[in-house]
Amino acid sequence: MATMCKIICSKMRSRNEQNVNRRKGTKMHFIWNIIFCFLTILTINVIPRTQSLDLTDINVPQIVDVRDTVTLLCNYSMGRDKLHSVKWYKDDQEFYRYSPTESKRTFPVMGVTIVHQPHDECNRRHCSISLSQLNSYSTGVYKCEVSGDAPAFPVVYDSRNMTVYALPLSDPVVTGLGQRYEIGDFVFANCTSDISYPAAHLSWYINDVKATPDQLLPQRENKMDVHGFTLHSRTLNMRFAIDKSRFNEARIFLKCVARIKEVPNATRESTHMIIVPKLQVQKEMSLNYRSDGTKPQTFYQNIFTILIGMNLIPKICFYVLNDNNNIIVR
Repeated sequence: MATMCKIICSKMRSRNEQNVNRRKGTKMHFIWNIIFCFLTILTINVIPRTQSLDLTDINVPQIVDVRDTVTLLCNYSMGRDKLHSVKWYKDDQEFYRYSPTESKRTFPVMGVTIVHQPHDECNRRHCSISLSQLNSYSTGVYKCEVSGDAPAFPVVYDSRNMTVYALPLSDPVVTGLGQRYEIGDFVFANCTSDISYPAAHLSWYINDVKATPDQLLPQRENKMDVHGFTLHSRTLNMRFAIDKSRFNEARIFLKCVARIKEVPNATRESTHMIIVPKLQVQKEMSLNYRSDGTKPQTFYQNIFTILIGMNLIPKICFYVLNDNNNIIVR
């Protein structure tokens, strides 16, 4: 009986030791699986980036003027690959191809005219080309595609959108203004923007305060078609009365601003000054009288009052000033 108990206990102890070893083995297996996955991810995502083709940057101007000459630039890193070709596309139509083993090739695409500039160059690190004679058809998506050589022939590409506008070249023209006005006169002014696409939005300002709708007349617009664009020129008229209750300076500044919403830095403006002499006279008169209508003491009168109070002037003498600031001895 004792022998049988020893045998049973021995088998139970052996089974427990196997279970413990099995648990330890499972835990170690799990840890090694995690390490293997981490090394695999590192190998796939990190090492190839330093050894294979990569397009690092593409530079295509977002908004350009129709008169500009623009440069397109594509930067890339070949790694261990050899350069096979660099291709430029507009709206998925190839218009330029560079290959280190062949002559440069160009293909006709509407809106694309390639012009050589001293800085233009294509090699195993970057490729830059310049475009001129832009028009409305030059707007589109420009793509740079770089391909490696055999045996893998890897290909990378990236694209940017370019929009061509016809921006104004000059400030708005202001006409209809006189140089001198009187109180109660009406001021009439016309502001005309330079031709542009998109159309400019005109605004009038009086002493840096935006003119109210009742001071403006309906806007007029002229159109013309050039280089595939419908160019706009707008005219905005302003009319207001010189009211002494609203203006207290002899100089009134008028400003016309032409803004293109899509291109804030293309804003143009013109500033003009008109003179109302009587406003300055009224201002000086208002400064010479108190609110109760009495004329305040002048500077000299104040000085003499102080000196008399300090007994610095004999009391037998009285100095007064007449309206012309002349000293009278009494």
